[in-house]
Amino acid sequence: MITDTDKNSNRVRFKMRKRTRGLWQFLIFLIGLAPAIRPAIAEELSRFRYTAEFSEELERGKFYQATLPAEILQKSQPDQSDIRLFDSDNRVAPYVILSQDVMEKIFNFEIVSADKIDSPAAWEVIIKTPETNMSVGRILLTLQNRDFKQIVLVEGSQDQKGWEPVVTAVIFDFSSKIDLRKTDIDFPSRASYRYFRLTFQDENDSDESMDSMDAHLSISERGLSFSFHSIPTKELRLDKVSGKTDRNKDEIKKFDQVDFTDIQALIHKENAEDKSDVIDLEAGVPADRIVFDISNSYFSRKVEVFGKNVGEEDYTRLNTQDIYRFHFGDIQTEKTALLLSSKKYDHYRIRIINQDNPPLNLNRISFRWFRRNIFFIPEKSGPHRLFFGNSLVKKPNYELQQFINPDNWFKQSYLRATLPKSKTGANTLFLIEEVEASRQEKFEKYLMTGVIIFLVFILGIWIFWMLRKMT
Repeated sequence: MITDTDKNSNRVRFKMRKRTRGLWQFLIFLIGLAPAIRPAIAEELSRFRYTAEFSEELERGKFYQATLPAEILQKSQPDQSDIRLFDSDNRVAPYVILSQDVMEKIFNFEIVSADKIDSPAAWEVIIKTPETNMSVGRILLTLQNRDFKQIVLVEGSQDQKGWEPVVTAVIFDFSSKIDLRKTDIDFPSRASYRYFRLTFQDENDSDESMDSMDAHLSISERGLSFSFHSIPTKELRLDKVSGKTDRNKDEIKKFDQVDFTDIQALIHKENAEDKSDVIDLEAGVPADRIVFDISNSYFSRKVEVFGKNVGEEDYTRLNTQDIYRFHFGDIQTEKTALLLSSKKYDHYRIRIINQDNPPLNLNRISFRWFRRNIFFIPEKSGPHRLFFGNSLVKKPNYELQQFINPDNWFKQSYLRATLPKSKTGANTLFLIEEVEASRQEKFEKYLMTGVIIFLVFILGIWIFWMLRKMT
């Protein structure tokens, strides 16, 4: 039998459940509203940690370019998405950030002829560019041959009558002994010939067959020297000759870099049995090249590179490449730079795999990246400031990037805007300030914090009262 007391108790419970449901719906509404509020407050100046003011008074309607130094890259997001430009009225000024790099154009040469010449182990190949006035910086050979060493003389001509020397290089393949192969030829400067003549010459003038070839290693006061028989005279298995050229002038490509010295003090082992040298560096910059300054006269090592940002537990593998240095007669061959295309990482880990070899004598490691430039057109004359160091903002989508892009920025006429520097001891650094919130912003922040604490306190008392009523 249900009494009046039970009925009243059920009514109270029903009302409490209804009120509780309404309270939770209200809280869920506030939580859902937060993402919409967050972008609106994200670009408040006090939300940025750092700022830097341009030295010049900028003019309205002029086209400006400024270089983003390492100090700004280190304190901004990995893709520089948090950088904002503000005028003196604290209004956002549109901009675009571009790397000072020009994509290389890869093309195939036409092989005009490939003939064996008088010398027993020499071949002559004449190639032709697909267009006139092409500025060639590198030749890439696609060879089927294995286990060889050749000296290649490269000459250029416009009409195949008069030939001018371009470069003398070495190509090799030691794949039966070690994982080492080089079949590309870098020019010391860009060459704009219609025809190139490549003369492949074995320094030993050997006519032994490929099957009987062997490698000999000798060590002199100059370091490690390989003696290898040549590509066999019977056949030069050349499938293709490709070229690389910038679409524009050499000076367009510019690198910035940071150097790390005293490397020996940073080397450690991951475990007692590991023979590899591990180096952890807090760089905070992009890495298009990692260059090693090594004292050893000869070496050949595999190098692994990893990166991670603040808040990440595990490293991400970025690349694995070989570095080496040795001599072919009078020609020294070396590769002491790793080619990467990495966004900015706060921390890099470099692992040099020594196997049974003694550790390398590392003097310096340099991180190089294609210079980052910011382009903008002020809508108001006067001082302008860069703000950065804000993880809440998203990458902006300004219409300026439709007009200024990697294909045309170097064709424009622009004024240079500079950031001030300060001298600290022997170092000259860019002047970057920490953003300090105004008194009003601080008051509003403290007021909002107090209101939230008060609401949480009232909510706690209300829930406690309702639970007590239900029991």
